[in-house]
Amino acid sequence: MIEKNIYIVGHKKPDLDSTASTVGYEAFRHALGQHEYKAIRSDKVNVLTAWVFDEYHTEIPPLVEDVSSMNLALVDHTYPESRPNNWEKANIVEVIDHHDVKLEDIIPQSITIRRCGSTCSLITQMFYNMNLEVPKNIACILLSGILDDT
Repeated sequence: MIEKNIYIVGHKKPDLDSTASTVGYEAFRHALGQHEYKAIRSDKVNVLTAWVFDEYHTEIPPLVEDVSSMNLALVDHTYPESRPNNWEKANIVEVIDHHDVKLEDIIPQSITIRRCGSTCSLITQMFYNMNLEVPKNIACILLSGILDDT
């Protein structure tokens, strides 16, 4: 069976920007009717991230420790050492990041890289550019990620 879902995952040892970007990008894709996009995480979240998600009544993405055979959209990272476990056995289809780029070992179908304060900034701009309304809880979480990472 061919996996049709695309799992949005931030870096190992995720900060708020990384985790907020996963749920923000999931909400963006869902607003476009692309419900195959699912936010996940590859490691436990820090105290600030847990607090922000609790404050805005939003579930933290589920923990997936092995991404083998999954289609992935990487957010907030490109370096191999930051990628989730068994990324080499996954299909990386998309990258969204605001850091330096290291993609010599993969060729995603879509790459969005722009130097700015946070990956949450890039995702917020995607909503704005498409004239899409951001759900209040997601807007608050994205803003928290922007403030924390900038």
